[in-house]
Amino acid sequence: MPQPHLPPGFIYKSELGSGGTARVVSVTRENHRRVFALKLPLSESENPKQTFAKLARREWQLIGGLYHPGLVRLLEVSTKIDEYIAMEICQGPTLDTIGQIENNLSAVNIFSALAINLEFLRLQGIIHGDLKAQNFFLPSDWESISKTNRLFFTKLSDFSLGKFVNEFDNSRLGVGTVGYLAPETISDGITSFKSDLFALGVIAYQMLTGVHPFMKNETDPVLINSRCQEEEPSPVKTLNPDINDDISAIIEMLLAKNPDNRPKSGWEVCLQLEAAGASYPFRKALRPSASINKFLSYEENLKNLIDLDTADLERLSIISNNSNDTLRLIFSHNFDKENLSYDNNKFKFEHSVFWPNILRRQALKK
Repeated sequence: MPQPHLPPGFIYKSELGSGGTARVVSVTRENHRRVFALKLPLSESENPKQTFAKLARREWQLIGGLYHPGLVRLLEVSTKIDEYIAMEICQGPTLDTIGQIENNLSAVNIFSALAINLEFLRLQGIIHGDLKAQNFFLPSDWESISKTNRLFFTKLSDFSLGKFVNEFDNSRLGVGTVGYLAPETISDGITSFKSDLFALGVIAYQMLTGVHPFMKNETDPVLINSRCQEEEPSPVKTLNPDINDDISAIIEMLLAKNPDNRPKSGWEVCLQLEAAGASYPFRKALRPSASINKFLSYEENLKNLIDLDTADLERLSIISNNSNDTLRLIFSHNFDKENLSYDNNKFKFEHSVFWPNILRRQALKK
């Protein structure tokens, strides 16, 4: 692929990949050493800049204000004629390049790390809408770290086909990827947290068996969609006898045709995986400080993230000065002191809100 024409100030380094409407290259900026990824429109696409601009702006609208380590962080989006998204660069491989993960403990721990990312999105009211193995980056040391009980993150990318939970489905800019679409998405265009969980089941099935539950050797999208709607894939345990019955049952639940029969959330999946032998410390992965959205007001972040009684609300307002930046610091300190925990819907303080010493000292100086 020829070297792309870059917006002014960017220096091309290498090619990272391409998709249906975009290509991604690594770049630096003039007078800067930092290397990051730049997503650009494919020149071969029909109306490439117009299509790309809609997708890029949608992605920025959904996650541009978030700093969760389980997301590929967006740094900048162009609003001028040279359309692009600047993103952090991920050193590890994408999940689709790994194939079957032979070590079952590694596989179920990565499974849990994927699921906690979906719980973060649920907390933010975001539906991804195009989950697939290609959109998850593993850490570069995934082979060693995923066999332990240490914390690591898989980074989720490409939110251009996503939506907020309170939006209509016709607000999306595309349907998604064949083979990962839930039956209700195929038949009625419905997307929800439950349809993302269906796609998670497809990804987990691939990780543990090395095969896709519905595609087999087929490429006909009509036939693949029909299988997603009507066929029950072979249980994971029949293809990977070393997997225990509980793990196989979790994936079967995720792939249920009726969304009501799937797990309620990514958090519930993590709890089930823990009971089935996963050692991934998912409770440490969902940090409240990373859940604060800089595009939302202080009051909106509180409403979205945390349950508070009147006393805690008043105390928090006083010590935070109604500032998102200060709120982030307070959340971080209380979480580290195990005074703030997540409970399958929102964060809750275990005791009275702890006032970090750094804020106390700043207040005394005034």
